[in-house]
Amino acid sequence: MFRDPIGTIGGMRLAGLILIFSTTVLAAPKDLRLRYGSGWAGFRKGSSVTMKVTSFLPNRMLPAEVQKTTLVKVGKDELELERVTKHQLTGEKKQPWTTPADGEAAAGEKETVEKNDDEKINVLNREWDCTKETITVTGKSGKRVITQWTAKNPLLRVKRLEKHYDEKGKLTRTRSMVLHKAPGLEKVDGKELLCVTYRSLVKAGKIEQRQDSVHSRQIPGDLVSLEMKQFNEGKLAFTLQMRALRFEVK
Repeated sequence: MFRDPIGTIGGMRLAGLILIFSTTVLAAPKDLRLRYGSGWAGFRKGSSVTMKVTSFLPNRMLPAEVQKTTLVKVGKDELELERVTKHQLTGEKKQPWTTPADGEAAAGEKETVEKNDDEKINVLNREWDCTKETITVTGKSGKRVITQWTAKNPLLRVKRLEKHYDEKGKLTRTRSMVLHKAPGLEKVDGKELLCVTYRSLVKAGKIEQRQDSVHSRQIPGDLVSLEMKQFNEGKLAFTLQMRALRFEVK
């Protein structure tokens, strides 16, 4: 599966470390459910977002870079994007990539959705009456099983669990994502956006990633900010921070 090269739902190697984090999509402001698919779904060709990316090793800060990602083509099943990265040491680099227009499955994968019984769960010192569903995505490289809980009032994704298996059925990675802060406003590029904050934990062998991320459906790609700390065998190895500087909606 190939998706966003900075790790959206998939993964990449950065400075010898594996980065895995997920983006999500918010619906209209009165509907805070996270939809399936890319944070670019629903935006028109030419929409873009510019992010500042800062990385830290335990003993030093690495040079920051600026990434501008633009939606260059909207297809029925797939969205095509281009990322231009400007780095003070390596200069400018362009990288095309694709993401599904809708759903969890990439090209060549199959997705099935099972509706489960409703369930009450406690998050942020509150009991949420949720609908529950299980999504299974299968492909040549294995499968992903995703279970998610969506509150009925307000309509809001509260919790999501993922299990990733290789082609032999071995569990290779798990990820939990839980609502961390109630919806609120945050200013980006002079505009106030309705945002939701999640806390995630990824485990892949001896690697563990702890991530806080802020999302808004009003910004292309949906990611407003992120801080991820990666631990190898319990020791901090790497920290990544991302922040949206500006965006354009077509």
